[in-house]
Amino acid sequence: MSRFKVDGLHCKNCVGRVVKAVQGLDPGAEVALDLDSAILTVGRTALSDAAIIAGVVDAGYEATAA
Repeated sequence: MSRFKVDGLHCKNCVGRVVKAVQGLDPGAEVALDLDSAILTVGRTALSDAAIIAGVVDAGYEATAA
């Protein structure tokens, strides 16, 4: 399981965009993003941390390993 800090979240729509971006890379991934803490958790995936961060960046947000 990997955890990331996501910057730039403002609302539930932002959360949905990030979750959709990661699941677009790996539809089977378990993805959860808490709006209050801005922590993205990704489990059951073969994606590298770099690939997940790139997906978040492509969605318009910044992410770093937490």
